[in-house]
Amino acid sequence: MKIISAVFKACLLLAVILSLSSCNLDSAVGIDGAEINEKGELILAYSDGTRQNLGVVVGADGKDVERVQRAMLGITVTTSDSRAVYDSQSGLVTIEETVSVYEVGEGSLAEGVLEEGDVLLSASVNGNTVGITRQYHVIDMMLDVRVGDTVIISILRDGAEMDVSITVTEDCLTAY
Repeated sequence: MKIISAVFKACLLLAVILSLSSCNLDSAVGIDGAEINEKGELILAYSDGTRQNLGVVVGADGKDVERVQRAMLGITVTTSDSRAVYDSQSGLVTIEETVSVYEVGEGSLAEGVLEEGDVLLSASVNGNTVGITRQYHVIDMMLDVRVGDTVIISILRDGAEMDVSITVTEDCLTAY
């Protein structure tokens, strides 16, 4: 099976915002693996047993690439305050959690930008904003991140809401 990298350039930000070595392992949901099936579709396998088909994937040049890379901001996150939220209009119940920074790696892109204890509220890239109420929301959104993109993260720090920006560089790419 071919695994591609251009789609993942700074992608699977599984670790970009969520290194997913979460300290609260009971509630951590991360990507266990990624593969390209016989139809050329990218399939993500999550640690909670779910799978997600991202469709047929090719690189920016329209060609398949043999290697997957992901961008890493160099943070570890944790979740807390897991709660069920009922939507009376749709009749659906969703799970929401507070996602916060547990640790920032020395020399990482996030160093000096994010701090231990920052609560991640939302993230935006290329005009697409996602509210962060579960760890995987960030992972899913970051699939579209490319080197040179700026990720704007809304955080709560010491009781004050603020936006911080991190630009994805080649230095933060690692083989997957």
